[in-house]
Amino acid sequence: MEATKNPLIIRISRAVEELFFSSIRRTISKIEGRQWGVEGHRNIIKAIEGNDANRIREAVVMSLDRWSKDLDKVDK
Repeated sequence: MEATKNPLIIRISRAVEELFFSSIRRTISKIEGRQWGVEGHRNIIKAIEGNDANRIREAVVMSLDRWSKDLDKVDK
């Protein structure tokens, strides 16, 4: 989020992070999600640095899809 240098994005991201932190921590503890999370965020950062809206969208969607699948595993 800091890589965007956009105060609104940073603020929104921090709010979302606070809301979902317990869910994120629970999911990571139950699956091998830590490495995927790091890779997913690196992909998002690279896309932001490349200033390519389509690539950013793809990286975020891919990360959210993976997170959703991981949450489904934890909830079952």
